[in-house]
Amino acid sequence: MVLALGALAGLVAFASCEEGKPEPTAEEKAKAAEEAARPTCVNIAKKQARLCCAPGQKSSMPKGYSPEEMAGTDFKQWCSDGDKPVSPYLVWTDQTKLQCAPDTKLAVADWKDDEDFGTEHVCMKGDVKEGQTMRYHPTGERYEFATYKAGKLEGPSLRYNLNGTKEAEGNYVNGERDGRWTHWDKEKNKIREDDWKLGKRDGLSVAYWNNGTKRYEMPFTDDKVHGVWTEWWYEGNMQATGTKEMGKSVGLYTSWWGNGKEAVKGERKGEVACGAWECWTQTSEPRPCFEGVPEETSEFAACKASKTGATCPPCDKVE
Repeated sequence: MVLALGALAGLVAFASCEEGKPEPTAEEKAKAAEEAARPTCVNIAKKQARLCCAPGQKSSMPKGYSPEEMAGTDFKQWCSDGDKPVSPYLVWTDQTKLQCAPDTKLAVADWKDDEDFGTEHVCMKGDVKEGQTMRYHPTGERYEFATYKAGKLEGPSLRYNLNGTKEAEGNYVNGERDGRWTHWDKEKNKIREDDWKLGKRDGLSVAYWNNGTKRYEMPFTDDKVHGVWTEWWYEGNMQATGTKEMGKSVGLYTSWWGNGKEAVKGERKGEVACGAWECWTQTSEPRPCFEGVPEETSEFAACKASKTGATCPPCDKVE
Protein backbone atom coordinates (compact mmCIF):
# COMPACT_ATOMS: atom_id res chain seq x y z
CA MET A 1 0.00 0.00 0.00
CA VAL A 2 2.87 2.33 0.86
CA LEU A 3 4.57 1.51 -2.44
CA ALA A 4 1.38 2.17 -4.32
CA LEU A 5 0.92 5.51 -2.64
CA GLY A 6 4.56 6.40 -3.42
CA ALA A 7 4.11 5.55 -7.08
CA LEU A 8 0.92 7.58 -7.18
CA ALA A 9 2.71 10.53 -5.62
CA GLY A 10 5.41 10.28 -8.29
CA LEU A 11 2.86 10.34 -11.05
CA VAL A 12 1.16 13.35 -9.52
CA ALA A 13 4.52 15.15 -9.26
CA PHE A 14 5.32 14.31 -12.94
CA ALA A 15 1.94 15.57 -14.02
CA SER A 16 2.47 18.75 -12.07
CA CYS A 17 5.80 19.34 -13.85
CA GLU A 18 4.20 18.79 -17.28
CA GLU A 19 1.40 21.14 -16.43
CA GLY A 20 3.94 23.74 -15.42
CA LYS A 21 5.87 23.54 -18.76
CA PRO A 22 5.49 26.80 -20.70
CA GLU A 23 3.46 26.76 -23.91
CA PRO A 24 5.67 26.96 -27.10
CA THR A 25 5.80 30.41 -28.62
CA ALA A 26 4.50 31.13 -32.11
CA GLU A 27 8.11 31.33 -33.34
CA GLU A 28 8.95 27.93 -31.82
CA LYS A 29 5.84 26.37 -33.36
CA ALA A 30 6.75 27.77 -36.78
CA LYS A 31 10.30 26.42 -36.48
CA ALA A 32 9.03 22.96 -35.48
CA ALA A 33 6.67 22.93 -38.47
CA GLU A 34 9.53 23.93 -40.78
CA GLU A 35 11.71 21.11 -39.44
CA ALA A 36 8.90 18.59 -39.99
CA ALA A 37 8.46 19.72 -43.60
CA ARG A 38 12.16 19.69 -44.45
CA PRO A 39 13.27 16.88 -46.82
CA THR A 40 15.53 14.23 -45.36
CA CYS A 41 18.84 14.04 -47.20
CA VAL A 42 21.71 11.58 -47.29
CA ASN A 43 25.20 12.84 -48.09
CA ILE A 44 27.31 10.66 -50.38
CA ALA A 45 31.11 10.85 -50.25
CA LYS A 46 33.14 14.00 -49.71
CA LYS A 47 31.53 16.01 -52.50
CA GLN A 48 28.29 16.14 -50.48
CA ALA A 49 26.20 14.81 -53.34
CA ARG A 50 22.84 13.87 -51.91
CA LEU A 51 19.41 12.40 -52.47
CA CYS A 52 16.64 14.32 -50.67
CA CYS A 53 13.34 12.66 -49.81
CA ALA A 54 10.11 14.57 -49.19
CA PRO A 55 8.39 14.58 -45.77
CA GLY A 56 6.75 11.23 -45.10
CA GLN A 57 9.15 9.41 -47.42
CA LYS A 58 12.23 7.50 -46.40
CA SER A 59 15.58 6.90 -48.06
CA SER A 60 16.67 3.39 -48.93
CA MET A 61 20.15 4.41 -47.77
CA PRO A 62 19.78 5.88 -44.26
CA LYS A 63 23.45 6.81 -43.97
CA GLY A 64 26.21 8.43 -45.95
CA TYR A 65 29.22 6.60 -47.34
CA SER A 66 32.84 7.64 -47.71
CA PRO A 67 34.74 7.28 -51.01
CA GLU A 68 36.65 4.38 -49.44
CA GLU A 69 33.41 2.53 -48.66
CA MET A 70 32.12 3.18 -52.18
CA ALA A 71 35.27 2.09 -54.05
CA GLY A 72 34.47 -0.69 -56.51
CA THR A 73 30.89 -1.05 -55.22
CA ASP A 74 27.49 -0.16 -56.66
CA PHE A 75 25.00 1.50 -54.29
CA LYS A 76 21.34 1.88 -55.25
CA GLN A 77 19.37 4.61 -53.49
CA TRP A 78 15.79 5.86 -53.77
CA CYS A 79 12.98 7.53 -51.83
CA SER A 80 10.04 5.33 -50.88
CA ASP A 81 6.57 5.65 -49.44
CA GLY A 82 6.28 2.39 -47.54
CA ASP A 83 7.75 -0.30 -49.83
CA LYS A 84 7.04 1.50 -53.10
CA PRO A 85 9.76 3.64 -54.74
CA VAL A 86 8.37 7.09 -55.48
CA SER A 87 11.40 8.67 -57.16
CA PRO A 88 14.01 7.74 -59.76
CA TYR A 89 16.75 5.80 -58.06
CA LEU A 90 20.39 6.81 -57.98
CA VAL A 91 23.11 4.26 -58.63
CA TRP A 92 26.50 5.20 -57.25
CA THR A 93 29.14 3.43 -59.32
CA ASP A 94 32.75 4.11 -58.35
CA GLN A 95 31.62 7.48 -56.94
CA THR A 96 29.75 8.29 -60.15
CA LYS A 97 26.02 8.93 -59.93
CA LEU A 98 23.64 7.22 -62.35
CA GLN A 99 19.96 8.10 -62.21
CA CYS A 100 17.53 5.45 -63.48
CA ALA A 101 13.76 5.87 -63.70
CA PRO A 102 11.54 3.58 -61.57
CA ASP A 103 10.47 1.57 -64.65
CA THR A 104 14.08 0.83 -65.64
CA LYS A 105 16.79 -1.34 -64.14
CA LEU A 106 20.55 -1.15 -63.85
CA ALA A 107 22.43 -3.59 -66.09
CA VAL A 108 25.91 -4.35 -67.40
CA ALA A 109 26.22 -4.27 -71.19
CA ASP A 110 28.82 -4.02 -73.96
CA TRP A 111 29.45 -0.88 -76.01
CA LYS A 112 31.51 -0.03 -79.10
CA ASP A 113 32.04 3.07 -81.24
CA ASP A 114 34.54 4.30 -83.83
CA GLU A 115 37.15 5.10 -81.18
CA ASP A 116 36.96 2.45 -78.45
CA PHE A 117 34.96 -0.38 -76.88
CA GLY A 118 34.29 -1.87 -73.47
CA THR A 119 31.53 -2.50 -70.93
CA GLU A 120 29.06 -0.10 -69.34
CA HIS A 121 26.72 0.25 -66.39
CA VAL A 122 23.50 1.43 -67.98
CA CYS A 123 19.79 1.92 -67.25
CA MET A 124 17.67 -0.54 -69.26
CA LYS A 125 13.99 -0.53 -70.15
CA GLY A 126 13.38 -4.09 -71.19
CA ASP A 127 16.09 -4.81 -73.75
CA VAL A 128 16.58 -1.14 -74.70
CA LYS A 129 19.15 1.21 -73.17
CA GLU A 130 17.19 4.06 -71.63
CA GLY A 131 18.71 6.60 -69.27
CA GLN A 132 22.16 7.33 -67.92
CA THR A 133 25.25 5.22 -68.52
CA MET A 134 28.85 5.01 -67.34
CA ARG A 135 31.08 3.45 -69.98
CA TYR A 136 34.44 1.90 -69.14
CA HIS A 137 37.68 1.35 -71.03
CA PRO A 138 38.60 -2.33 -71.67
CA THR A 139 41.11 -1.99 -68.81
CA GLY A 140 38.36 -0.90 -66.38
CA GLU A 141 38.91 2.86 -66.13
CA ARG A 142 36.00 5.25 -66.68
CA TYR A 143 35.53 6.28 -70.31
CA GLU A 144 32.25 8.20 -70.71
CA PHE A 145 29.26 9.43 -68.72
CA ALA A 146 26.26 9.96 -71.01
CA THR A 147 22.54 9.29 -71.50
CA TYR A 148 20.57 6.97 -73.78
CA LYS A 149 17.16 7.72 -75.27
CA ALA A 150 15.42 4.81 -76.98
CA GLY A 151 18.75 3.01 -77.38
CA LYS A 152 20.72 5.96 -78.80
CA LEU A 153 23.00 8.43 -77.05
CA GLU A 154 21.29 11.77 -76.53
CA GLY A 155 22.36 14.94 -74.74
CA PRO A 156 25.56 15.90 -72.86
CA SER A 157 28.60 13.62 -72.71
CA LEU A 158 31.68 13.67 -70.49
CA ARG A 159 34.68 11.49 -71.39
CA TYR A 160 37.70 10.62 -69.26
CA ASN A 161 41.39 10.00 -69.89
CA LEU A 162 42.89 6.79 -68.47
CA ASN A 163 44.26 8.77 -65.52
CA GLY A 164 40.75 10.00 -64.64
CA THR A 165 41.04 13.58 -65.92
CA LYS A 166 38.48 15.04 -68.34
CA GLU A 167 39.24 14.04 -71.93
CA ALA A 168 36.27 15.40 -73.88
CA GLU A 169 32.97 17.19 -73.43
CA GLY A 170 30.20 17.56 -75.98
CA ASN A 171 26.68 16.62 -77.02
CA TYR A 172 24.86 13.81 -78.83
CA VAL A 173 21.80 14.03 -81.07
CA ASN A 174 20.16 10.78 -82.17
CA GLY A 175 23.31 8.81 -81.37
CA GLU A 176 25.70 11.12 -83.24
CA ARG A 177 28.09 13.83 -82.07
CA ASP A 178 26.55 17.24 -82.66
CA GLY A 179 27.70 20.78 -81.86
CA ARG A 180 30.99 21.81 -80.24
CA TRP A 181 33.21 19.06 -78.76
CA THR A 182 36.24 20.04 -76.68
CA HIS A 183 39.20 17.75 -75.87
CA TRP A 184 41.94 17.87 -73.20
CA ASP A 185 45.15 15.88 -72.64
CA LYS A 186 46.10 14.01 -69.44
CA GLU A 187 47.73 17.18 -68.08
CA LYS A 188 44.39 19.06 -68.46
CA ASN A 189 45.60 21.15 -71.41
CA LYS A 190 42.94 21.93 -74.03
CA ILE A 191 44.17 20.29 -77.23
CA ARG A 192 41.28 20.47 -79.72
CA GLU A 193 37.83 21.90 -80.46
CA ASP A 194 35.65 20.46 -83.23
CA ASP A 195 32.26 21.45 -84.59
CA TRP A 196 30.02 18.49 -85.49
CA LYS A 197 26.71 18.06 -87.30
CA LEU A 198 25.01 14.69 -86.79
CA GLY A 199 28.22 12.65 -86.71
CA LYS A 200 30.24 14.61 -89.28
CA ARG A 201 32.68 17.45 -88.72
CA ASP A 202 31.02 20.58 -89.99
CA GLY A 203 32.46 23.95 -89.06
CA LEU A 204 35.79 24.90 -87.56
CA SER A 205 38.32 22.44 -86.09
CA VAL A 206 41.03 24.05 -83.95
CA ALA A 207 43.94 22.21 -82.30
CA TYR A 208 46.32 23.60 -79.67
CA TRP A 209 49.86 22.92 -78.52
CA ASN A 210 50.24 22.17 -74.80
CA ASN A 211 51.48 25.74 -74.24
CA GLY A 212 48.09 27.09 -75.35
CA THR A 213 49.08 28.39 -78.80
CA LYS A 214 47.17 27.23 -81.86
CA ARG A 215 48.47 24.18 -83.70
CA TYR A 216 46.10 24.27 -86.67
CA GLU A 217 42.77 25.70 -87.78
CA MET A 218 40.73 23.88 -90.42
CA PRO A 219 37.20 24.49 -91.75
CA PHE A 220 35.10 21.37 -92.41
CA THR A 221 32.04 20.74 -94.57
CA ASP A 222 30.40 17.32 -94.57
CA ASP A 223 33.45 15.82 -92.78
CA LYS A 224 35.93 17.16 -95.39
CA VAL A 225 38.33 20.11 -95.13
CA HIS A 226 36.82 22.90 -97.19
CA GLY A 227 38.33 26.38 -97.27
CA VAL A 228 41.52 28.07 -96.08
CA TRP A 229 43.47 26.09 -93.46
CA THR A 230 46.43 27.24 -91.34
CA GLU A 231 49.11 25.54 -89.21
CA TRP A 232 51.43 27.10 -86.60
CA TRP A 233 54.73 26.17 -84.99
CA TYR A 234 54.88 25.52 -81.24
CA GLU A 235 56.25 29.01 -80.60
CA GLY A 236 53.31 30.62 -82.41
CA ASN A 237 54.90 31.40 -85.79
CA MET A 238 52.89 30.44 -88.86
CA GLN A 239 54.01 27.11 -90.32
CA ALA A 240 51.84 26.67 -93.42
CA THR A 241 48.60 27.75 -95.06
CA GLY A 242 46.62 26.62 -98.08
CA THR A 243 43.17 25.91 -99.45
CA LYS A 244 41.14 22.74 -99.90
CA GLU A 245 37.92 22.12 -101.77
CA MET A 246 36.05 19.18 -100.24
CA GLY A 247 39.30 17.63 -99.08
CA LYS A 248 41.39 18.31 -102.20
CA SER A 249 44.26 20.84 -102.25
CA VAL A 250 43.81 23.78 -104.62
CA GLY A 251 45.29 27.24 -105.06
CA LEU A 252 48.31 28.79 -103.38
CA TYR A 253 50.28 26.89 -100.72
CA THR A 254 52.87 28.64 -98.53
CA SER A 255 55.03 27.33 -95.68
CA TRP A 256 57.58 28.91 -93.32
CA TRP A 257 60.54 27.76 -91.29
CA GLY A 258 60.36 27.96 -87.50
CA ASN A 259 62.41 31.17 -87.60
CA GLY A 260 59.70 32.89 -89.66
CA LYS A 261 61.54 32.72 -92.99
CA GLU A 262 59.55 31.59 -96.03
CA ALA A 263 60.26 27.95 -96.98
CA VAL A 264 57.98 26.89 -99.87
CA LYS A 265 55.50 28.60 -102.18
CA GLY A 266 53.53 27.11 -105.05
CA GLU A 267 50.13 26.16 -106.42
CA ARG A 268 48.08 22.97 -106.46
CA LYS A 269 45.10 21.87 -108.49
CA GLY A 270 43.18 18.74 -107.57
CA GLU A 271 45.95 17.50 -105.25
CA VAL A 272 48.60 17.97 -107.97
CA ALA A 273 51.38 20.58 -107.89
CA CYS A 274 51.31 22.90 -110.89
CA GLY A 275 53.14 25.95 -112.20
CA ALA A 276 56.39 27.34 -110.81
CA TRP A 277 57.33 26.50 -107.21
CA GLU A 278 59.87 28.41 -105.13
CA CYS A 279 61.81 27.04 -102.16
CA TRP A 280 64.31 28.62 -99.70
CA THR A 281 66.69 27.55 -96.96
CA GLN A 282 66.32 28.78 -93.35
CA THR A 283 68.65 31.64 -94.30
CA SER A 284 66.48 32.58 -97.31
CA GLU A 285 68.84 31.09 -99.91
CA PRO A 286 67.11 29.55 -102.96
CA ARG A 287 67.10 25.75 -102.97
CA PRO A 288 65.63 22.86 -105.02
CA CYS A 289 62.10 21.84 -104.02
CA PHE A 290 60.84 18.37 -103.14
CA GLU A 291 64.19 16.87 -102.18
CA GLY A 292 63.68 13.47 -100.58
CA VAL A 293 60.04 13.19 -101.66
CA PRO A 294 59.24 9.76 -103.20
CA GLU A 295 58.25 10.59 -106.77
CA GLU A 296 56.09 7.52 -107.34
CA THR A 297 53.77 8.41 -104.44
CA SER A 298 54.00 12.18 -104.54
CA GLU A 299 51.75 14.91 -105.86
CA PHE A 300 55.01 16.36 -107.21
CA ALA A 301 55.82 13.36 -109.44
CA ALA A 302 55.48 15.40 -112.66
CA CYS A 303 57.60 18.29 -111.36
CA LYS A 304 61.26 18.89 -112.17
CA ALA A 305 63.46 20.37 -109.47
CA SER A 306 65.75 23.29 -110.24
CA LYS A 307 68.36 25.15 -108.23
CA THR A 308 65.79 27.74 -107.15
CA GLY A 309 62.68 25.58 -106.82
CA ALA A 310 60.79 23.40 -109.29
CA THR A 311 58.83 23.50 -112.50
CA CYS A 312 55.52 21.63 -112.54
CA PRO A 313 52.89 21.13 -115.29
CA PRO A 314 50.97 24.33 -116.13
CA CYS A 315 47.93 24.70 -113.89
CA ASP A 316 45.58 25.13 -116.87
CA LYS A 317 46.73 21.73 -118.16
CA VAL A 318 45.97 19.90 -114.90
CA GLU A 319 42.47 18.47 -114.58
